[in-house]
Amino acid sequence: MITAKFQGIGWKHKIQEKRSYNFITLAKEIILGSILKKGDELYYYLLEVEGRKALLLFLDKEPAKNNNEFLVKEALRG
Repeated sequence: MITAKFQGIGWKHKIQEKRSYNFITLAKEIILGSILKKGDELYYYLLEVEGRKALLLFLDKEPAKNNNEFLVKEALRG
């Protein structure tokens, strides 16, 4: 079971396409507020919450602690 506390911040972005792949971007305020820089690796997890697909993103550059709950798959780099 995953529990989360909403922090009162939300945003939306359109999916963008560059060459042959799709991506989303992070807002500048999120990058600056989390002290992220080019080359940092972030961990995304696809979840299902109450029948809805959701994306969980950790901004502290660390993978999930409980590997039994999340499946991490490295993206193929070409």
